[in-house]
Amino acid sequence: MKHFYQVTAAALLLTVLIVWFMPGASDWVETTLQRYVSRAAQ
Repeated sequence: MKHFYQVTAAALLLTVLIVWFMPGASDWVETTLQRYVSRAAQ
């Protein structure tokens, strides 16, 4: 379980850095998350 939290934290940190330094990446992240949430809700 500890490994899961480490991987989740690393993915979150990587996402934040990408969004912060790459213009337009936030739109991609938002679109991807909306697709994932809509699939999970069905």
